[in-house]
Amino acid sequence: MRIFFAIYKELLILIRDKAGLTILFLMPLTMIVIMALIQDGPFRDYQQAEIKVLVLDQDRDECGKAIFQGLSHAGIFKITQAEYSKSDINSVREEVKKGAYKVGVIVPPGTSLMLHTHIGRDISRAFGELSNGQSGEVKDSLFAGIQVFYDPALQASFKKSVQLALDKILDGYQASQSIKVISQHLSQYFPNGNQFNIDTRRFIQLDQKGAVPELEGLSMNSVQHNVPAWTIFGIFFIVIPLAGSIIKEREDGSTLRLRTIPGTSLVIMIGKVLAYLLITLVQFVLMMLAGIFLMPLLGLPALEIGQNLSALTIAVVSIGLAATGLGVFLGTVFKTHQQSSTFAAVFIVILAAIGGIWIPVFIMPEILRKMSVISPLGWGMETFNNLFLRGAGMQDICSEVTALTGFFGAMLIMAYFYNKFKVRS
Repeated sequence: MRIFFAIYKELLILIRDKAGLTILFLMPLTMIVIMALIQDGPFRDYQQAEIKVLVLDQDRDECGKAIFQGLSHAGIFKITQAEYSKSDINSVREEVKKGAYKVGVIVPPGTSLMLHTHIGRDISRAFGELSNGQSGEVKDSLFAGIQVFYDPALQASFKKSVQLALDKILDGYQASQSIKVISQHLSQYFPNGNQFNIDTRRFIQLDQKGAVPELEGLSMNSVQHNVPAWTIFGIFFIVIPLAGSIIKEREDGSTLRLRTIPGTSLVIMIGKVLAYLLITLVQFVLMMLAGIFLMPLLGLPALEIGQNLSALTIAVVSIGLAATGLGVFLGTVFKTHQQSSTFAAVFIVILAAIGGIWIPVFIMPEILRKMSVISPLGWGMETFNNLFLRGAGMQDICSEVTALTGFFGAMLIMAYFYNKFKVRS
């Protein structure tokens, strides 16, 4: 009963703190919406992106046609054919330079001829049909290279996708031409004459599936990252009002009076932790509802929270305990509310930055990826990723839950001994 009244006291104080409630509920909700909208583009799959490409085919032969068709069928490019009679390399470069197109591709004259001659020479030599000094000698320096111009504002990842697409097209075209020439040579040794053919179709196909069959089609997007990320950030901001509450009670003499009553200090502390833990649970539920129902109204994907609700509940409780433990420690160590609030705000932002709250850990520099293992916000983020995206169960999040509850225990122990040492001194 005493713990119940302690919880009621803390909740009553929080309800009266309008500014504190704004920080705890409105701030993470606002961040979820803003960050999800801002990061929707970068998180979007390349299949939904559109890279405008200007192609100038000066070859006007098979190679130029293969490049144009290959890029058109890739699915991530919007191809425009430059007029052969009115365009040149400089005009294509200028179009890309001023941002009208993201990529310019120039297929020089004679590219197909050079390739055919080169292939014919090598295959004829392989069949022993060329003598020393016979025709077919082609210097490599004569080969015209495919020129590619990139908009300076184009991200490196998109440049890589263009390069891979062109490499695939050119490799496929060269292989098909080589097989065609080989077929012509082999036809000379068979009674059917020129009817000899080699099937160039691709027999080995890619069967691409997600590692979790029940979550097939689900992948990281702006909502799946930002909703849990900024929910964790908001939960840890419970540190500021919790630490302030402890400091205020110490300043107005409440703590000293409570120490005169046997067992009351422990009850008050348990009630304080449970009250703020309850607030973190309410925060979590409201943020998840926003992710599930509000995000689709803004044109974003709905949040998927997985099916293991018991493991999710334990994960949220462990995150809330870690946050309240940090609040108790800071409220014990710092003397004024200004000191604790300033330090807590900066400290949480730092932990959020290295913990993958702003951007996923896997795209951060290596030094920050290594530092992310020390952030309790990072532990919470990894827990949510396991539950939401990987279909994990309780056994799969044990290490993160243990680390979070261990952090909570360590903060309370440190606060206890600090307080004990301070009283004796």
